[in-house]
Amino acid sequence: MQRHSVGAAAMYAVLFHSRAVSRDKLLSFPTCVRVSVCVSLHRCVASGAQIVLSRLAIGDLATQYFADRGVFCAGRVESADMERVAKATGARMQTTVNKLDTAVLGTCAQFEERQVRGM
Repeated sequence: MQRHSVGAAAMYAVLFHSRAVSRDKLLSFPTCVRVSVCVSLHRCVASGAQIVLSRLAIGDLATQYFADRGVFCAGRVESADMERVAKATGARMQTTVNKLDTAVLGTCAQFEERQVRGM
């Protein structure tokens, strides 16, 4: 179990879809595509989000990018779980990071990730 707490300060969550791209695959792309991926990641961080959840897998590059900036991320999150988090935090699910602002971010005092073993 990994625990994320910010005490009395607000914690932000942004929920969005993204295509997972491995570092090796990204390096094989033209420079303009690599820059585009990095710009998208930067927009998430610049929005003030401290938690990023995605229905799709989050690649190694994005995971490292977020970790280096203190942002928790999780991929392959079930739709029902995404909806629960959105409802609990007031966040709105996003399909793009263009024009991402604080109006779509949710807040919570504490966020906790727990892995439940399947049967």
